[in-house]
Amino acid sequence: MASPWRRYRRAPDLVITKIAAELTQRDVLLVGHGHFSRALMTRWIDLPLEEGTRLGMATASIAIGGHEHGQRQVAALGLTGYQHPVPSS
Repeated sequence: MASPWRRYRRAPDLVITKIAAELTQRDVLLVGHGHFSRALMTRWIDLPLEEGTRLGMATASIAIGGHEHGQRQVAALGLTGYQHPVPSS
């Protein structure tokens, strides 16, 4: 049986694989915990999971993954309804 950490490390890639077919036909909305959202965005742009600490997200913020010229990109990160959100630590 895989350790919880090993399952967590695989989870973003599993989610991306699962939604890939849907993304060819429609937009997909995912709602989740901030740490997992950061992990998902990190893997979305094909960075190693350890690089996720470089993506700062304020509490209760929104991240948008998109495509440009066939490449996955972070289209927006840390969107909130506040002009100056307080970054999470």
